[in-house]
Amino acid sequence: MRTEDEINAKCKYLIKKRWKERKSNFLSRKTINCEYRLESKIRNEGKIFICGNKEISCKKIEVCNDGRASCCPLFKCRNTEDEVENEFDDILRNPSDCGRLYPKIAILLWILEGNVFLDFSDKLPKYGSLRSILHKFKFWKK
Repeated sequence: MRTEDEINAKCKYLIKKRWKERKSNFLSRKTINCEYRLESKIRNEGKIFICGNKEISCKKIEVCNDGRASCCPLFKCRNTEDEVENEFDDILRNPSDCGRLYPKIAILLWILEGNVFLDFSDKLPKYGSLRSILHKFKFWKK
């Protein structure tokens, strides 16, 4: 059986890891993060991103991809670090969002809280018990 300190350390580790991933995804120089990105569907089969910056778009239509976004001098990230941090904090505070996006963290927070804010009743027949769920996520070894 793990101690509360070990669970707490694992939880902090996972939160830091997911925060770094989220920060990297939402603040990187990618097409999806550009404020000027315009999305257009192609025959209902795919998407194309076009640069909507007025300095470029008034001259010609520029297709934007991750390669272009990484070196574009006019790139402006639509997310700020504070916005990403606040959104991440809101996700961790909301049990349903946390359980959907970060199930391992949700389980550890649930254990550390001592309060049942996640309803596993619909999963019990599938997994058997809370201990089985924790083994499934490899927090404890049998």
